Amino acid sequence: MPNKPRLLALCAVLLATAATAATAATAAPVTKTIRRFSGTLGTAAQMSVSLEITGTKVIGTCYALTPEPAKLTVYALEGTLTGKQLKLAESDPEEPDPMARIVATLSPMSSKSPLTTVVGSWRAVKDAAKPSPVSLTEEPLGTPPAIIRELSLDRKSRKPRYEYGIAYPQIVGKQPSDYVWVNSRLNQIAAGQARDMVKLARELDDGSDPTQMAPNSLYASYEVVEFTPQFLSVRFVQSWYTGGVHPSSSSVTYNFDLTAKRELKLDDLWPPGTPYLRPLALSAIAALCADPAADYSMVTAGASTHASNYKNWNLTRNGLIITFDPYQVGPYAAGTQQVYYPLAKLGDIRPNVIRLLHAN
Repeated sequence: MPNKPRLLALCAVLLATAATAATAATAAPVTKTIRRFSGTLGTAAQMSVSLEITGTKVIGTCYALTPEPAKLTVYALEGTLTGKQLKLAESDPEEPDPMARIVATLSPMSSKSPLTTVVGSWRAVKDAAKPSPVSLTEEPLGTPPAIIRELSLDRKSRKPRYEYGIAYPQIVGKQPSDYVWVNSRLNQIAAGQARDMVKLARELDDGSDPTQMAPNSLYASYEVVEFTPQFLSVRFVQSWYTGGVHPSSSSVTYNFDLTAKRELKLDDLWPPGTPYLRPLALSAIAALCADPAADYSMVTAGASTHASNYKNWNLTRNGLIITFDPYQVGPYAAGTQQVYYPLAKLGDIRPNVIRLLHAN
């Protein structure tokens, strides 16, 4: 008869080895390349496109700015890049079904440049017979080029009952020392989100809600909104579930001066004493109330001149994006809303900030 203690010990070793291998596989980093393009859609709309490419898989974000009155619309992109052929489905971030499709060809800008142009067509799903031309030019992300590598923190617990999956970026360049500080900070941000979930789960998991079938959870993704050799802007999108009919969504943004190794605050963009909140608020209220379905009382409260209303912001080479979470300027059904401010209309932006955005 087999020695039972030895058999149990052997099983324990095998299980531990399998668990370690599974954890290692889960934690393996995924290498992505980030590519940014800007150009036109049709004859009037301006487009800024950020693509994350892993193999042939492509996901990304499109910012479309239409004039008179200026309106920024944000779309999610998903598709493939096979050779020079780019195929993308465009959809509202809150809706799964595609609204339009983009088919385009990538061509080198010149024989000596690694950058490309994108020329093709955009077709609405409901009106495929009327395509609009798309013309985009790739923007340099910096020299030497850097790669965004995605890592994640994942955990499931039975007691207290919770789970989380938090994706976050890490920058890999030819000079790793250039990015040690920001990579460490991004690690801290992801770990802090995980700690917040565990703390909340311990407070909530007391058995007082027998109808809650799903565990308390936090799932977070991120978007690299802008990246130059001296500047990085990131937006995390968090989906929390702590009971109820649906999860709640929230945004957290970070803007990093990579040269000075510090996080920027919104008032760092202007000289001291600049009354920037009032013009931001007036423009936001006007833009949000242009929607016939807008709730005026929620907009004027959630976009008023309180600094906390403008805590979620991202700066790009073309302008400033303010993000308003659900319930801030409208009901849950209105989703996350964003207001865009062209750089030329932001007033007296500090010269050192401009240099960060346009460093090569």
